[in-house]
Amino acid sequence: MNRLIPRTLLVSLALSVGMPMARAADSAGDRADVRVRNHGVPGDNSRDALAGLPKILKGRPEHLVIFLGMNDAMNSKKLVGLAAFRGNLTSMVSQAQKANVRSILLVTIHPVNTVYLAERDPTHPQRQRLQEHLADYDAAVRQVAKETGAVLVDWRARFLAESPGESLEDAVAEHKDCLNLCVANSGTRNGNHPTARGYRFLADEVAQALRGRVKAGETVACVGDSLTYGSHMAGEGTATGTTYPALLAGMLRQTGTTALAVEPRYGPVNNVPEAADYTLLCSLMIPNSAKYNSTGVPYQIDHRAWLSEFRRVAYYMELQQGSEPVRFIWVSMDAFSPDAGKLGVPAAGVGASFTKSVTNLNVFSSVPGVTNGTGLGGGTIDFRSADSGVMRIQSAASGQTLFVFDHWGDSSADISLGIGSNPPAGHAASYDVKRFMAFVLPNANPAPVDADIVVYGGTSGGVVAAVQAARMGKRVALVCQDNHIGGLSSGGLGWTDIGPRGNSYVGGIAREFYQRNGARYRQAVRFNLEPHVAEQIFGELLVETGVRVFFNRRLASVTMAGRRITQAVMDDGAVYRGKMFVDTTYEGDLMASAGVSFTMGREGTTTYGESLAGIRTPVDLGIDPYVEPDNPASGLLPLLQPGDGGTVGAGDHRVQTYCYRLAFSQTAANRLPVLPPQNYDPNRFELLARYIESLVARKGSVALGDFMTLDRPFATGKYDINNNNYVSINPLGESWTWGTNSYAGRAVIRKKHEDYMRGFFTFLASSPRVPSNVRTAMQTWGLCQDEFLDTGGWPHALYIREARRMVGDYVMLQQDCMGGRVAPDGIALGVYWVDSHDMQYIAKNGRAHIEGGLWATPPGPFPISFRSIVPRAGECENVLCTFALSASHVAFGSCRMEPVFMITSQSAATAAALAIDANQAVQDVPYARLKERLAADKQVLQYTAPAKKKGKSASAGSDNTPNRKVNP
Repeated sequence: MNRLIPRTLLVSLALSVGMPMARAADSAGDRADVRVRNHGVPGDNSRDALAGLPKILKGRPEHLVIFLGMNDAMNSKKLVGLAAFRGNLTSMVSQAQKANVRSILLVTIHPVNTVYLAERDPTHPQRQRLQEHLADYDAAVRQVAKETGAVLVDWRARFLAESPGESLEDAVAEHKDCLNLCVANSGTRNGNHPTARGYRFLADEVAQALRGRVKAGETVACVGDSLTYGSHMAGEGTATGTTYPALLAGMLRQTGTTALAVEPRYGPVNNVPEAADYTLLCSLMIPNSAKYNSTGVPYQIDHRAWLSEFRRVAYYMELQQGSEPVRFIWVSMDAFSPDAGKLGVPAAGVGASFTKSVTNLNVFSSVPGVTNGTGLGGGTIDFRSADSGVMRIQSAASGQTLFVFDHWGDSSADISLGIGSNPPAGHAASYDVKRFMAFVLPNANPAPVDADIVVYGGTSGGVVAAVQAARMGKRVALVCQDNHIGGLSSGGLGWTDIGPRGNSYVGGIAREFYQRNGARYRQAVRFNLEPHVAEQIFGELLVETGVRVFFNRRLASVTMAGRRITQAVMDDGAVYRGKMFVDTTYEGDLMASAGVSFTMGREGTTTYGESLAGIRTPVDLGIDPYVEPDNPASGLLPLLQPGDGGTVGAGDHRVQTYCYRLAFSQTAANRLPVLPPQNYDPNRFELLARYIESLVARKGSVALGDFMTLDRPFATGKYDINNNNYVSINPLGESWTWGTNSYAGRAVIRKKHEDYMRGFFTFLASSPRVPSNVRTAMQTWGLCQDEFLDTGGWPHALYIREARRMVGDYVMLQQDCMGGRVAPDGIALGVYWVDSHDMQYIAKNGRAHIEGGLWATPPGPFPISFRSIVPRAGECENVLCTFALSASHVAFGSCRMEPVFMITSQSAATAAALAIDANQAVQDVPYARLKERLAADKQVLQYTAPAKKKGKSASAGSDNTPNRKVNP
């Protein structure tokens, strides 16, 4: 527990990089291994595959992967109409279900180079719209997966996310890094078969979908066309060599009685596939002893007040002793109570004291001897607050006690914990990690929700907007995209960026939030945040005002009546109807869906007359940029972008880089190891290695702080990890397509950021190319065990520093920030430095360069215009947008901070309520009336410098150091 990476994991990592972990299943392999069978047939369409499926099912595979559609859509000799294709897939899934295949996976359509395909098939009936035609078939795969309950493997999203460029056309264009075979990388005008690298990504995507579903000794049957067959790869038609089924076999290895793609990790989202569909009910750090019957249960996160409609319940426990692998169990079942208050720890007072039969058990566990599987029949759940507290789940089918959490009601006895019969229940004190979570699965086809104001985005701004609307007497629905409330403020951004002028500009509900936070630490106001404490405070505000909160809802579309939104429809079919809508997402998703004008990237210097705009002068890192030094033909190092970066001062599409803001600790009792990514490759960090060498050559020595910023919220022992220096935790270039990407595409981008950062920390902790003092220092740090329990200590929120930006009638500009003009209708004050992280690494004149950083100091706080949070006149009349507000890239660098986001969101909710009362469009709300109400609610619209104190800066006044340069 005291090492960043356990010794056993490092040994496993060193042995497994680049090596298969299991033999291909259609060879003679060990019966204990997962068997993978390649049933790909070149030229097959869905009709052919359907005809051949009965023979495959006679082999009794437990798992079936179906990857079809290319020939149905593209092969003029084998075309199958869209409706027939959909019907054939549905029939295949139905036959497999009747044959008791446990896991049925449908893979989305492979992107192709339509120029090549049009050349080869000039008579194709859809020759003029091949890309759109293929997208129709991709949509059919998704529809069948949704209708049949098959597992969707979104290979198309992974392909696009792993490809250079921003569009589908870029992804399949003629270039060396294309994941399809092309002239540039293979000398062939192919365009519809993956490269070896592409096949590996495909196999990894399928492996992730199978993770936790496959047991040792089971069979995975891969059905498809030439892409499954493995055309152009070694071992064509088999599960050997470099076909995707062969690579898949290598990615599935035996772990106890369950085949997993990797060793068990922390958090249900990393171990249990079905957890992604569930909503977090509550999470708890289990102590050694407790008095929950008299004191209540101190949940880290508690959402029970808002979850009332659900069809299934799940419990998750993870335990770890010393440096042994973490052991976990997930047990889900049909809901046995409609009352969410009775589903957590059944302490006295919640009325949960019973023994009940439970049905339709799904069990996933890493503990040897536990029977895993879905639909395992029934069992019993024993919940009692008497007898010092009992929580037990038993499976009748396996005759096992799956889950034990007892003796939490009376501290006279230690808490007893156990998973299965091996190990037996033991004292809580014997475990270094012991965590409990409960989840629910929302009802399918939920009833529509009516509200006066719908707030979309469970961010810090979303909470504040919802609370303000409720305080103004409106019916409010707060719709969250994930399992949490608070966005970045509860998602790792512990060091609140208040700027160089103190905190007196923070008023209204934002100040109330920071004051409540201060009260937890006996301070008047506190801007440093522990993530779970921040989420608790946001929850208190919502409960007190009676706001209805809905989790895991992602926008699919909006319905418009003229210039007004009437309802927002989510991807699971949930509908939210309102009179007014407030978009508090970091991406501006709702605003964009309503047809509001927006932009992404950087304006040029001439667009708005901003001297700081556009592409910046690149900074020379003093590093050779090529894989083989001095050899451009060897290619660029990872992270470097092709091209020279563009003309200084010109606008472009690029967006500043993202990262995760991690809660780190050196306290042994509260530290989890930062595990390497599953695909860890030290060669990916060659730029970092060379940067370290250049710093050592220039400075003589380096320290860990040269590669990351450790910002400490005092008195907690937790540090907020941030980017520092030119090669750090920011994976430049990975953020560019986030803003307008699909949710599946964003999930891939999110994973790439996590993998990069995990690899970055692993490299610093273990590479011999890192000085020993840095390696030793890195090994003392780990994730905070008491944060982000459901995501394994890793933050739930990616730091979206910038995405879409609305274009309204007033665009906040550099001139507003730097005193060149003043908005007459201010609804908040901006004060932070004009700041942007870098955008790209490039090769120029034989050296690696970095470009995009921006930093300037405003002369004082400046007003943010009301018109910058409402659409242009003539566009949508009942939506306001508070993070992705109307600002240039330069001005947005100052306006984007969390305190300002909360303030603009309170102002938006106020304007929305006033518009409802007067039956007006948001653009028509009188500023004088709005200003009056904002002032009454203690918002600060005019800055007054705090009085200077002897020996102290006038800008002091928070527990941050306000005058230091922070790159947030």
